[in-house]
Amino acid sequence: MQLLAPLDALRRDAMAAVLARPRLGVWLTRRDARLVAFAIAGVAAALATTCLLPAAALVLAPIVLGVPHVASDARYLVLRRGLPRGVVAAAALGCVAMLALRVAEFSSLPSFASLPSPPSLASCEIVVGAAWAVLLALLGGVASGRWARVAIVALAVALASVAALRDTELARLVLAHGHNLVGVGLWVLLFRRARRPIVPVAIALVLATLVAASGAPLRVAHALGTDHAFGMTATDAAAMLAPGLPVAVGMGLVASYVLLQGVHYAVWLGWIPQDDVRGEGTLTFAMTARALVRDFRPLGIAAIALAWLAVIGGALASARGARDTYLALASFHAYAELAMLAYFAVAGFTSKHPEARAR
Repeated sequence: MQLLAPLDALRRDAMAAVLARPRLGVWLTRRDARLVAFAIAGVAAALATTCLLPAAALVLAPIVLGVPHVASDARYLVLRRGLPRGVVAAAALGCVAMLALRVAEFSSLPSFASLPSPPSLASCEIVVGAAWAVLLALLGGVASGRWARVAIVALAVALASVAALRDTELARLVLAHGHNLVGVGLWVLLFRRARRPIVPVAIALVLATLVAASGAPLRVAHALGTDHAFGMTATDAAAMLAPGLPVAVGMGLVASYVLLQGVHYAVWLGWIPQDDVRGEGTLTFAMTARALVRDFRPLGIAAIALAWLAVIGGALASARGARDTYLALASFHAYAELAMLAYFAVAGFTSKHPEARAR
């Protein structure tokens, strides 16, 4: 990790400069204070991006941050939770099954982004996703013995699946919008130790969402001429994210999606990694790199890097096409978050901290 030594030296100097000012030092040395500042800044940055560069964010955010955040999903929900091998195997099997369905669907359509999916495949996806969630709930019951919770979770999954099967395309739209908040819920339930810091973050998130839902950010972007970029326009986004709805409602949903997409990435790439570290301090660059290699192994790191480079390379040919392809194939991770939520809802939202378990 000697290559990271210069970065760690810069980090050490910057920290020393901050710690020399006690009023600023508290934000660096106390996890909760640091997390609140970091999270509110992330919400503010997401809202500013929604106002200033919404179309560019819709296209570029998944290209640049998509693969790393999916890897973070796997890392913090599965690899670092000290889960039984059966749960890890079930999580991996579900990911493979859902990805295979999307590959089959993607290959069956000349333009996946613009055409509705085959009803049989869309329905199959919902059924497989529901079965995956119930399986993990059952494994949660095996781990905890809380069979009443298994019944409650299985009933909730069954009811949601029946509703989704009535209109699969609407179900996918609901999942696309709603899964941006699932990461926030998992952060609160699984990773956040103290509850008090959640309040200011929640207030900031609610206020920002209300501003976005009003459609005002897209009106600002339109005035600036930034409501179109990389082949994406606000009208295109509304057709995908709010089809058939009045223009005002559609623009509000598009702005809300851009905002919450940014928050979703911030949660998995910032908030949760901050909260998953033992102790009050932060990790050096070298420590972070060693932890990544330990969690994913060199082969996993190489696979993530290749996937990331493939998405970025595709974007060089067509940014819009790379974005659509990534979102189509990576949608399995939305079901993965819900399936793991079903597991933890039964097994309990406390698990052995990864750095405390025997290695």
